Amino acid sequence: MMNRPFMQALARALIVLAFVAASAQAKPSGTNAVAEKLTDGDNAGFGRIATVAPTEGELQVPGAVLHYTVFGEGKPLLLLAGGPGLRSEYLRPIVAGIGEGYRCVLLDQRGTGRSEADKADATTINLDAFVQDLETLRAHLQIDRWVVLGHSWGGMLAMAYATRRAERIEALVLADSGGPTLEFTKYFEDNQLARLSLEERELSNYWSEPKRQAADPQRAMYEQFRARAPSYVFDRKIALLMIAGMSPQAFSAQVHNLIMADLAARKYDLRSGLKNLALPVLIVAGRQDPIGESTAYEVRESLPQASLKFIEKCGHFPWIEQPQSFFQAVTTFLKALPR
Repeated sequence: MMNRPFMQALARALIVLAFVAASAQAKPSGTNAVAEKLTDGDNAGFGRIATVAPTEGELQVPGAVLHYTVFGEGKPLLLLAGGPGLRSEYLRPIVAGIGEGYRCVLLDQRGTGRSEADKADATTINLDAFVQDLETLRAHLQIDRWVVLGHSWGGMLAMAYATRRAERIEALVLADSGGPTLEFTKYFEDNQLARLSLEERELSNYWSEPKRQAADPQRAMYEQFRARAPSYVFDRKIALLMIAGMSPQAFSAQVHNLIMADLAARKYDLRSGLKNLALPVLIVAGRQDPIGESTAYEVRESLPQASLKFIEKCGHFPWIEQPQSFFQAVTTFLKALPR
C-alpha cells in the first residue's frame, strides 16, 4: 500500500510544476514569461527557437491518442515532463534556452494535457505503456536515435526507457530527476517541512485532512501547494510568483496516482539495468532541491559514466532560478555529442 504522506508530497510536487504549465498556455506563440526572461540582459541569446512556429501532431496508440509538439530542426531531443500527470508546456523555456540546432519534441504523456486515454485505470496508465509510447513516437517521427531530457518524474521515465531501448538513445539529460528507486520518497517531505514556517505547515496540514482531500482533491492539492511552494525554490520571491500564476487544472491527479501506484507495485528499481548502459549522461540538480542531493548521487552510482552538476542557490527548477548555470551545463554537454 502507498504511504499516504508520500503520495501527498508527490502531489504537491506535481502542482508546483503545474504553475509553469499554466503560464505557458497564456502565450499562443509558444513562449511564456519565463522564456522571455531568458532573452533579456545577461541571458541574451537564449530563446531564439521560441520564435519559430511549432508543429503539432497526434498519434494513435493502444489505449490513447498522444499529442506532441515539435520545435526547430537539427539533432532530435525529446523533453519529458514531471509529475507524473503534468502537461508538457512548462518545459518550453528549456527549448528556448537550448537554442537553435535541435529538433525538440514535447510530448503530453498519455492521460495528460491533450493526450487522451480511452480510459484511466491500471491497464492503460502504467510505466510499461508510458515507455512504449516514447518508442512508438520515435518511430512515428522517423528518428533513429535521440537525446532524452527528463525533468523530475520525466527523468525517472527517461531512465526506464533507456534500460529498455538504449540503442535508440544517444544521450540522457536528467534534470532534478527522481531516483532509480523510490528511496528519495523517505526524506522528500521532511526536506519540504524543514523549509516552511509554522503558518505554512499549519495551512498545509489543514488541506491535507482526509475529508478535504475526499471532497475536492484538486482544490485540496492547490491549497497545499500555496502553503508548500517555498520548499521547492531557493528564493522565496519565486514561490510568490508560482502561487500567483498557477492553475490547479494543469495536471491529472488521476494519472499521477495510477503511475505512482504502479511504481510501488512493481517495486520500481532501475539500478541493475542502468549499470549496463554506455550512454553519455548529464545529471543536473539544484543544490536546494527538496528531492535531495543523495538522490542525484544515487543516480550517478547507477550510471558511473555520468557527469553530475549541482547548481548553487537553486531548487527544483534550475532554468528558472539559475538559467545561466543550467543552460551552460546543458548546452556544453549537448555540443560535445557527435553532430
